[in-house]
Amino acid sequence: MAGERRDGSPVRPARGGKNHLGSAVGHPLIDVGYGVLFPRTSELVQKLQAKLHRFALIILDDLS
Repeated sequence: MAGERRDGSPVRPARGGKNHLGSAVGHPLIDVGYGVLFPRTSELVQKLQAKLHRFALIILDDLS
């Protein structure tokens, strides 16, 4: 499908509806009892930095 990666992640330009899609997927999961985290990327990075500050190096694999 055009605009979709092989792993199913949507690839769209800004204002392309990714937030709306995330909400559409997340809300039904919440309704049936799953926990869903939907932070802004900057908020998630700040939380990770607070927990991972003790490491001198963090190597991330498979970001694409």
